[in-house]
Amino acid sequence: MRTAKDFIWQAAGENFSARFHVTPGLITLKAKGKSPKDASPLLARAGDHRYEIEACLELNNAEASAGLVIYYNKDMHFGLGFRPGELLRYRRGAVHTSQPKTEITVNDGKCRLWVRLRNYDNIISGWYSTDGKTWHKYPWGFDMQGYHHNTLGEFLSLRPGIYAGGEGEVHVTDFTYRTL
Repeated sequence: MRTAKDFIWQAAGENFSARFHVTPGLITLKAKGKSPKDASPLLARAGDHRYEIEACLELNNAEASAGLVIYYNKDMHFGLGFRPGELLRYRRGAVHTSQPKTEITVNDGKCRLWVRLRNYDNIISGWYSTDGKTWHKYPWGFDMQGYHHNTLGEFLSLRPGIYAGGEGEVHVTDFTYRTL
């Protein structure tokens, strides 16, 4: 298992900037844009074909959103996230909303959700939890097997990442990466 300190992080579409602060126990992202399409997610390089990423995401603003993504580029990515009261699914540049099985509450102006994405040979599935212990599988997954240079160009690869959008900051704790 690897944690945040074990990666070389990069931002999609911009230089690594003051928007991101990575320490071993906490990643802070300043929100930008409305979705992974225009937010320049913070990305890690993964050399594995089968892995899970998991993190606790905390919003400090009612207008913020956050999530984990498997990202090729701004138009081709898949992820799972939230904003107060709603789950968000990111797919090919679009955002879809749904109601979670358990309430995502706001306490002291903060809203927290644990999110997990699994990439198993480029088939992506997701889970979420309000307490980090009881997990709910998101009903939709995504096939990203065609997301590579031969079909999309750009000499990129699928990269796991963290997205923060809207307003304010997102604090990420307990980030882990597990090879399957």
